[in-house]
Amino acid sequence: MEFRQIINPSDPIQIRDMNEMFRELYTITSRNNTALSGSIGGWNSTNCNWTCTSIQNKMYTIATVGDKSLLFSPGMRVRITQSSVCYYIIVSVSYSSGNTYLDLFSGNGTGISSGAISDVYYSRDKAPIGFPLDPREWSIRSESNADIFKYNPERYAWYYFGSNTCINLPKGLWRLRYSLVANMYDADTSQKSISVNAALSKYGTSVSIPDSLVRMYVRMYSTGIEYSEFSISREVVFEQDVSGYIYLIGRTRAVDVGYLCWRGSAKPIVIEAECAYL
Repeated sequence: MEFRQIINPSDPIQIRDMNEMFRELYTITSRNNTALSGSIGGWNSTNCNWTCTSIQNKMYTIATVGDKSLLFSPGMRVRITQSSVCYYIIVSVSYSSGNTYLDLFSGNGTGISSGAISDVYYSRDKAPIGFPLDPREWSIRSESNADIFKYNPERYAWYYFGSNTCINLPKGLWRLRYSLVANMYDADTSQKSISVNAALSKYGTSVSIPDSLVRMYVRMYSTGIEYSEFSISREVVFEQDVSGYIYLIGRTRAVDVGYLCWRGSAKPIVIEAECAYL
């Protein structure tokens, strides 16, 4: 019999889908297999020592001796008890120089302290006992009610709209979305139709062409003051921490436009990233 590789181990989306399949198999098997009786409420002891080596942007890097890359994988749940119970999602696993390194996303829950960790459990289940499933617990969000203007914008030029229209993301698989109301004043009604673009970019405040994280274009009809609503989402993989921030930027394709505005007073300007391993 010939075996072929059908899973790309470097593809986080395939790894996530594979984990979902194994969770289903694990649940079915555990109902009938007494050998798994050591699992309590879906949690299993790691039976190995962990050390938290760094903490940054809700991301906790864990080191454990030996190659545990076949035991842990992205999407697994982790429960750690120090002064209180803390829950995490594994977003990446790597092995180097005799140690396995796990990156754990804490979401909006309580974090742990750096140093040695002893009371550690993991789960392949989607919902082991106690694990929070509210997506808001596993999201990073920015919201603004401000009206943010760019006066006399140049045609085809992209503009950054300020620090309240960005979020800071760690590595992992994310479901990015943004929503806003764009407002533009065009005194030249003879143009008949004009358009506005909005995009999420990781190139910072000095940007000419954004990358293709999440991009959307809306056509408006030029009758003076125009409003149009944007709302879009997309899954994006970051193999390392994003350098700086994810910026919400915009541009217009029209000429002689008086201003381009993100109208937060009409609808909150929202940028949100939900951990897609949830």
